[in-house]
Amino acid sequence: MLRERAPRIALAAALMLGAPRVAAAEPPGGRTAAILEGQEHVRRGLDLYEEGDLNGAHAELERAYEVAPAFKILYNLAQISLRRQDWVTADRELHAYQAQAAGNLPPGRAREVADTLAHLATRVGTVEIAASAPGARLSIDQASETLLPLTRPLVVNVGQHVVTVTWPSGERESRSFEIAGGDRVSLEFEPPPARPEPPREADRPARRRREVPARVDLRPRWESDDAPALVSHADEPSGRAHATAWSRSWMGWTGTAAALTGAGVLGILALRSSRELAADRGSFPIDPATLKDESLRTHRFALGADVLALAGAALAGLSIYLSFRGGSSD
Repeated sequence: MLRERAPRIALAAALMLGAPRVAAAEPPGGRTAAILEGQEHVRRGLDLYEEGDLNGAHAELERAYEVAPAFKILYNLAQISLRRQDWVTADRELHAYQAQAAGNLPPGRAREVADTLAHLATRVGTVEIAASAPGARLSIDQASETLLPLTRPLVVNVGQHVVTVTWPSGERESRSFEIAGGDRVSLEFEPPPARPEPPREADRPARRRREVPARVDLRPRWESDDAPALVSHADEPSGRAHATAWSRSWMGWTGTAAALTGAGVLGILALRSSRELAADRGSFPIDPATLKDESLRTHRFALGADVLALAGAALAGLSIYLSFRGGSSD
């Protein structure tokens, strides 16, 4: 029967798997090697069980049963599952233990297993899942998925659960339910409606060409040839361009005059400064710093005159070009 604290599992691996007997003709990796490996997993499971790591102990004993199956391991697995309150797993392991023992259990152990199974029947329930779409996948409490339809109802622990169905289209539907001991719950899932496929190009109706109305001439029409003609503004841009060309031409001539006048003034100043420099050089004594300043001033006047003369020549050429362009547009 169910206990608040499960009994201590077997203390020696040999009690579960049996002591290996080494045969002279047995090839390496045979039955003896499997038993030795199984015993090692059992020892690890015993240590983890004593340390309180029930999940680790269950995993080690499961591996021992895979390597070297022995029905005594199933009993100890069931005891760990009872401690974990995993009633479904404990029920499965005890039923397997009872079946594999094949009536070779002592009377006390047989009664204990039968009483425990009777109590486990009140700690589990069954769930029937119906889904009309083949290929859908089912998972309970986000555990591993299984394909639908199911061949038999699912056995679950009492309490709250979440069932998720994943349809072939990838869409998911989840439902939660609560089940008590011995209950039987039926859930039915309907696949979502199929989404309409977009029409193919060949199935689309031909597009009607939109009729474009003829352009209507809104210009006024006169009834006689003696009617006054409409004033056209087509010549306005050319007239405006002509005036602009002449204004630029006059601006160019004005700039030319100013540049040449400035060149003349600077030239006169440069000539006067040059004469003063020559007179100072012929006198004695003379300060060298004064000669240097007068020479620099003469050079600046001459350079300014040259620059203004060149600018005046350039402006004169531009003015001549603009004058001819303005005259040709008449």
